[in-house]
Amino acid sequence: MKNTGDFRKGSYRPVSYDTEIKILDHLDTKSNWLLRKKIVFKNKVYKDISELISDAKNKEILTSLAVFKPTEIVDFTIELVEREWDEKKLEKLKQDRSSNLFAQEEEDLFEVVLKLPYKFSYVLLDCKGTKSKMMIEDWEIGQLYWNCLARHEGNEAKAVDDIRKKI
Repeated sequence: MKNTGDFRKGSYRPVSYDTEIKILDHLDTKSNWLLRKKIVFKNKVYKDISELISDAKNKEILTSLAVFKPTEIVDFTIELVEREWDEKKLEKLKQDRSSNLFAQEEEDLFEVVLKLPYKFSYVLLDCKGTKSKMMIEDWEIGQLYWNCLARHEGNEAKAVDDIRKKI
């Protein structure tokens, strides 16, 4: 069903948490992810960051998910951030969940994940030479951090160094 709490035109959500998700097909990673690339790259590939930002703000387009191909990756940065979640944000999350139709189901399933104490970002140049910093916001970077931290028995400096080597 359409997600009424999200302005993006392609935003949908399950009717309930019991809604079965049917797997229609499998896209394997053979041939250097060829099948997946065919799907992803049939959409516009942005090389100009200003154009991407403009399309995201344009009410006729509202681009919210895109492929951006930088001309150059200048740097990979790791910054120390707050170690605990903001209490006000946690409270708002709790309030939002309690006003939801599926609040009890959600409450039973919901857990606050551990907060990463670092922010991982790329510094990039686009086709016009515009420099930008893009934070890596996917779950894989977080899992990589937790795995490296466990491997180094809680030594954050070694874990962060491992991540830098892998990226």
